[in-house]
Amino acid sequence: MRAAVYAQPGPPDVLVVQERPDPIPGPGERLFEVAYSGVNPVDAKIRSGAYPRDGTRFPAVPGVDFSGHDPDSGAPVFGMSWNGTAAERVAAGGQGVVPVPVGTDLADAAGMPAATLTAWQALFVHGGLQGHHRVLIHAAAGGVGGYAVQLARHKGAYIIGTCRAANADYVRGLGANETVDYREVDFRHVVRDVDLVLDLVGGAVTNQSFDVLKYGGRLISIVQPPDQDLAQAKGATAEYFSMQVVGAQLTQIAELVADGIVRPVDKKIMPLADIVEAHRMIETGATRGKIILEI
Repeated sequence: MRAAVYAQPGPPDVLVVQERPDPIPGPGERLFEVAYSGVNPVDAKIRSGAYPRDGTRFPAVPGVDFSGHDPDSGAPVFGMSWNGTAAERVAAGGQGVVPVPVGTDLADAAGMPAATLTAWQALFVHGGLQGHHRVLIHAAAGGVGGYAVQLARHKGAYIIGTCRAANADYVRGLGANETVDYREVDFRHVVRDVDLVLDLVGGAVTNQSFDVLKYGGRLISIVQPPDQDLAQAKGATAEYFSMQVVGAQLTQIAELVADGIVRPVDKKIMPLADIVEAHRMIETGATRGKIILEI
């Protein structure tokens, strides 16, 4: 099969596309044909060595999101696999693979699994979002952010999203009530009294976000652990978490997509041969929507 691989952790340039043997499915896994593979920030972190995973064997295939076809029925499916999805075939477990939502094309489906599950778990599992809440979503124009805005809108929350000015209309179109241009305005000067902050940025933004929380609010980060002393001073719950693959949640998300409640975020489709450039782009942290590799 044709696959992107890297022989050791490093910068995007370590990635090459070459012929590789088909993967051998492990217990509870099957071999799926891959049509598209989504590119996520976590892919770059794993490739760089910043987020090592136990059991990684080199040369390794990057990617965790994919869409393709069931090997038995030929039906379109999408899901996740930590075995590497930037290849013509991937070994994946049944829990993390579900039918593509009706009316959704395979390219859009490939960008959904990791981003939608991360948004779902951040808002509802860890964030406890309720319909009467005010929520601040950092990086609202990105993949996770774009789905978080839509899921929060569906819940009925009041949504404030940080993004570039050029993406303000896009983020509002997804359901945000307000947007803040983070390059021109310190969000702490214009945002206040939020029940929940979803931190998708990290760095100084994580702990600065305590300034806009209500007393007793929640700050959920997918990037780094928040300062617990600052959380205690604000009476806040502050968590850092890593997304877990939960098939039941992905099925619920697929139903929302099929019903038109959640729509695919914007995407940029690139050929597998351009995976080095795709990883460079995702590392900027400034991409809108999703980058999708056509396998």
